[in-house]
Order: sequence, then C-alpha cells, then structure tokens
Amino acid sequence: LNIAKAAATEFAKNIIDEYAALFTDEMFHLGGDEVNRQCWEEDPDVQKYIKSHPNATVETLLSDFYTNVHGELERLNKTALSWEETLFHSEYVPPKSTIIQTWIDQESIPKTVAKGYRSIASPASAYYLDCGHGAWLSNFDGNSWCDPYKSWMHIYNFDPFANITNSAEKKLVVGAEVALWSEQSDETSIDNYLWPRVSAMAETSWAGKVDSSGHVRTTAEVAQRLHDQRFRLVGRGIMAEPLQPLWCARNPGNCLLPS
Repeated sequence: LNIAKAAATEFAKNIIDEYAALFTDEMFHLGGDEVNRQCWEEDPDVQKYIKSHPNATVETLLSDFYTNVHGELERLNKTALSWEETLFHSEYVPPKSTIIQTWIDQESIPKTVAKGYRSIASPASAYYLDCGHGAWLSNFDGNSWCDPYKSWMHIYNFDPFANITNSAEKKLVVGAEVALWSEQSDETSIDNYLWPRVSAMAETSWAGKVDSSGHVRTTAEVAQRLHDQRFRLVGRGIMAEPLQPLWCARNPGNCLLPS
C-alpha cells in the first residue's frame, strides 16, 4: 500500500469493514510486524509527497495510517490486536485498549504490560514451531533466524509471567499463542510440527507454570501425561510426533538424567 495516498487508507478501511462484517467476534488483528520502511523511502510517489509536505516523513505517514485503521476499528466497536512493533518500533502510540502480541523476545512481555497494555505472549524463542529446519534459501547452508528447534520441554519450561512481579501487570498477560509459519511447513507436516508440542504449551498457558501451592511444574512430571495425550491424538488420526523412545513411554520415570 502507498500510505502517501488517501485512497490506500480508504482501501484498508474498506477491507476492515468487509472482514468485520464476516467475522463478528470483537477482536481484529491489524498486523503491523516487520514493516519495511525502505519500500516507502524509495517510492517515487512517497518521495514526491514528502517533498511537497515539509513536515511529513515516512514515520508520520505510517502513524497517520495507523491512526486511521485503529479509528475504523473503534468505530466498529472492535478491539484491535497488533504485533509489538506498532508499540515499540514506531512513533504511533496505540490506544490503551489495543492488545499487543509480543514475539521478538521474551522481555517484550514485561515491557508491554509495564506500559499498561494487555499482552498475548508469542515469543519466537519458545513458541515458534516452524523453527529448527535450517535456512530456506537454497544457496545458503546455514541456520534460519529462529533456529534451533523448540522441543516440547523448552516450550513447557517457558513462563509468560517471568520477570513480571507486579500482580496488576500479570493480569495484563491475557493469553498466549504458538505460531507455525508456512515457509517450511504445509498440510503434509502440520500435524507433526504442532503435536504434541502444543499440548505442552496449552497446559502451562491454562494452568500456569507455577501451581496454586507455589510448586513449579516440571517436564519430568508431565512427560507421562503428554505420552498419553500423544497416543490419543495418534489414535484419532493426528500424526503427532513421539516425545521419547517407546520404551520410555512404557516405563515411566526411567528416562531421566541422573541428578
């Protein structure tokens, strides 16, 4: 979109209106991640606009665009969701009603709630399930940006509330979401990539990494239940990957690193 043109903003608002009518829930994700300013900085139309408007920059144009699309959601009584770059990497200040989805690093979660915004935790370092298969550029024999692979234990051990000590700020962490991007996944691999790792994430997201008595849940404690869940999934035709060798599943507690 050429954000220097009013027609582009109207186009975006029309898309919002159309999809808001199709999907009647109260949430609407606006995206906003990995915005490439260079595309606009090199665009002749944008350059021409900025030259004729001395106070305009790519950042002010982007802020105006965000103001318009957030305003459209407000008019429709929708709650905006946005990736964290809108909050941390732009001059725009989102409305406090915006839910910020954090992904760049785990510290983005406490930074978001410290500013008074609600957060959905999706840190790439713990919750990006497509990572760990190397680069997808065919002339580069190296790692992808988000390697290594996120094991079910790594996912289970992540605590979205880590480094948040204020009880009011903890309440602003309203959810968590894993992500499985499609650069190196498709319908043939999706079951294997998702399950049972999502089950590990679901338990700590719903029940908490720490139980009501203050006990920190461990991977050793949950392993057998995850084995059982994996067998249930496979029995229903979902090709969930194994957690451990079959012998370990049949002999609970016997595949532990000596303490």
